[in-house]
Amino acid sequence: MSASLSIGSITPGGRKERRVLPNELPPERKQAHREFHTLLYSLPLDPLGIVDVGKDGVLRSLTHDRKVVAAVPLEPRLIKAYLDLDEWNAEAEAHYRGVDGTKVPRPQWDQPNSDMLPSPLEGPPLDETKRLLDETDMSLDEFVHYNGEQAHTDTRDLCPIVVMSDHKILREDR
Repeated sequence: MSASLSIGSITPGGRKERRVLPNELPPERKQAHREFHTLLYSLPLDPLGIVDVGKDGVLRSLTHDRKVVAAVPLEPRLIKAYLDLDEWNAEAEAHYRGVDGTKVPRPQWDQPNSDMLPSPLEGPPLDETKRLLDETDMSLDEFVHYNGEQAHTDTRDLCPIVVMSDHKILREDR
């Protein structure tokens, strides 16, 4: 398989056309994408926060100031599924090649080094996000699976999975 499996083409309007789990994906890649999405939808969320796969391969739900709400270590095939949701990125491919979140010690899942996390949301972007939440009358109560409740883990009824690329980070990809 090659990066030409970029699962889409440029439309006349210049937008990337995306296809959902195309038939040419092997069953093991489709399964990895389904498993990643199940994990993703099972995490508790902070409405001002984000979900991110750290440089150490651990999937974390983070608050706006980057405190860890929940963390799940990812094996390499699930890191690949995460990367393949976006267009191919040489830097990400080089960085994540050989990374295995399951080898990260448990205390570091919840208390990672700050260089493992994205920058905090602060200043005007944080103010804008809070304003949007206020305008739409959203509250923490409206966020499914917030405050530790079990999430909806059957992803079949949720958004379709879009695969944009084929990052070569697995040992068998070499």
